[in-house]
Amino acid sequence: MKVRIAVLLVCFFVLAGCGQKNEPQPVAASGKGPQTADELTIGLYNDAGNISIWGGGAYSPWVLDAVNEKLAGPNPYGATPQMILAEYIKPVTEDNMVWEIKLKPGIKWHDGTPLTSEDIKFTIDYNREGPSNNR
Repeated sequence: MKVRIAVLLVCFFVLAGCGQKNEPQPVAASGKGPQTADELTIGLYNDAGNISIWGGGAYSPWVLDAVNEKLAGPNPYGATPQMILAEYIKPVTEDNMVWEIKLKPGIKWHDGTPLTSEDIKFTIDYNREGPSNNR
């Protein structure tokens, strides 16, 4: 009798596992295209503090990559950096103390003002001479 109950239980569990799969159904596209909002909320696991490219912190790349663009960044296809805002970046002196940065044409700030070499100089000087923004 115990053997029959055990066999019945095994058969029940095997058959119960053979049921229909509940796979997620694709969500229909709204067809509305890109959306805009007055506010963007990003969840972080700690206090964002002063969000600055010089602020540091584990959260910084997530927030900063969504807000700021780089002159150049890593290239997944090789050792040569991928130019993003810069057309090129190259050392001018052999000691690498002076560099030349040529910006790509037509780059603008969010308000339509053109990005200038003075903006880049300000950012580099701020990195060297400004507050660290670290807590």
